[in-house]
Amino acid sequence: MSDVRVVEWGFRSGGLEGYYARDFEPSVLAVREDLRPEARRARELEARGYEERPLAFKWREKLLRAAGSLPEVDPDAVRALRPSIERDEPGWVESVRREWEGSWSVESAADHSGVPLQAAFAILLNLHERGELRVEEN
Repeated sequence: MSDVRVVEWGFRSGGLEGYYARDFEPSVLAVREDLRPEARRARELEARGYEERPLAFKWREKLLRAAGSLPEVDPDAVRALRPSIERDEPGWVESVRREWEGSWSVESAADHSGVPLQAAFAILLNLHERGELRVEEN
């Protein structure tokens, strides 16, 4: 990952997955030591999104909190992930798409695919925007 130094950190809060700070050279992403590999990868991609588009994000530092449900997802995380998530993790895209068509729920698609919620939501938004996502009509 370019221009971002990744370090593991022993965060005490169970809901905190990481911390991103642009005030260092290079920028720093501290991730929880026991973060599962998919969550760590999503946080690395999120940090790269902040790094690549600094003017799109008003803060120079950010606490990265775990989201257990869609209302808890940080919109900045989703915006940071959307431009590159499909290129960087194409396997996640197919897994999320497959699970979406079986459940029609963002949370369920994320849970069953193993893809972190914010990344699954970014993928689904991209697919929907291009008209590639089937949506159940009531």
